[in-house]
Amino acid sequence: MSVTFSREECCLFALLQSALNGGCRRASEFPGVSWAKVLSAAQKHTVLSLLYDVFEEESRPDQCWQEYVAPISRKTVYQSYRLLFLTRYVAGLLEKHQVPAVVLKGVTAAVFYPVPELRKSGDVDIMIPSSANKKLIRRIMEDAGFRVSDTQHANHHLVWISPDGIDVELHVMVAEPFAYEKINGYLRQKEQEFLKNTHRQEIMGVSLPMLDLPYQAFQLLLHMLQHFLYAGFGLKLLCDWAVLWNQPWTKEEKELFAGLARESGVERFAELITASCVEFLGMSPQNVSFMLKEDSMAAEFMKEVMEAEEFGKGSGERMVMMQGSSLTDYIREFHHQMHLNYPKAGRILVCWPALWIMTLIRFLRNNRKLRNVSTIKVLKKAGSRSKLMEKLRLFEQ
Repeated sequence: MSVTFSREECCLFALLQSALNGGCRRASEFPGVSWAKVLSAAQKHTVLSLLYDVFEEESRPDQCWQEYVAPISRKTVYQSYRLLFLTRYVAGLLEKHQVPAVVLKGVTAAVFYPVPELRKSGDVDIMIPSSANKKLIRRIMEDAGFRVSDTQHANHHLVWISPDGIDVELHVMVAEPFAYEKINGYLRQKEQEFLKNTHRQEIMGVSLPMLDLPYQAFQLLLHMLQHFLYAGFGLKLLCDWAVLWNQPWTKEEKELFAGLARESGVERFAELITASCVEFLGMSPQNVSFMLKEDSMAAEFMKEVMEAEEFGKGSGERMVMMQGSSLTDYIREFHHQMHLNYPKAGRILVCWPALWIMTLIRFLRNNRKLRNVSTIKVLKKAGSRSKLMEKLRLFEQ
């Protein structure tokens, strides 16, 4: 399959390569590009603020820079510090009450960037044991002025709203359940291992508990895979992957990560995103030689990423990707969605017919009212995207 990228997309890749490695470029290196299109694409992928330090001051695309990049970058830095101190506060509250807590994503991903404050984030993610006392957690959060969000989009975390309106997600699982019980069982077995393999690290002047490198990489891999299987994800998560692997890793750490990826059945996905980061984002190949293979799908995958934008917001038709595009695959995914929507009732076999009907009604209503797109278009897009999934042969051992 021949894949081509626009001049503006290639320009954005080059700028991000510099941003992720602390480099600098001149606008004159990219003659003929539409800077409005380049920066608009960067904004849609939530990587615009990463470009703040990329251009030499005397060589910035001035009008776009002053009107677009500079103000958004300032807002990103301000938000980064708000989230940083909120993260420290919530983690501290939990630790004060002897609840093990480890920070995921967000600031713990930003720490590996040349300028951490420029990595955009919108909420706080903290993992606690699934066995944690729910009544105690509720009391801790409510006493601190937090309230449970009226909208909960996942089963692996509970969303709380801070007094000033910021989402705080308390995760009780490494990842949302997949449609494949083999990987779900594996992740359940690994929960305690995740919580034990942590360390404290200073991030922008604040000490926080975070996962050790192999487990952080594995959690990020699962996070990307989940978004990939649904509406998709954009460049920011690939940037997170690139800077994480540009850190100094020991041989033992690499072997540990490789084991996690292989045993869980997602090794092929790790190889694909790594090849894509090396080819398009300038990731150093030395650190990832053990999973770097010549990958003919890298360009096709990057085109999917570019079309998805941040978490699949590029199109209302993007909703899910299946293991294949046959009728059986559609039915399997529909059944999985039923279990995600009704996790408790879904355990009762006799309830399944009613739950299938309720899931179908919700699906049709959301397409019409929330996504404003026809169900036929959603299903066609799902089938089209699933062809890429078929080539990947994920979860196959």
